[in-house]
Amino acid sequence: MGRDRPGLLWGAALADALAVVPPGWRGEEVELLALPPR
Repeated sequence: MGRDRPGLLWGAALADALAVVPPGWRGEEVELLALPPR
């Protein structure tokens, strides 16, 4: 995403999807939630 410092949501605002990463994630595939088009 870039610009991922605490408090900055610029990268998330420009994202096409969000990843659902469970606690203890070890590199296996994760679910992606598509975001509506801007």
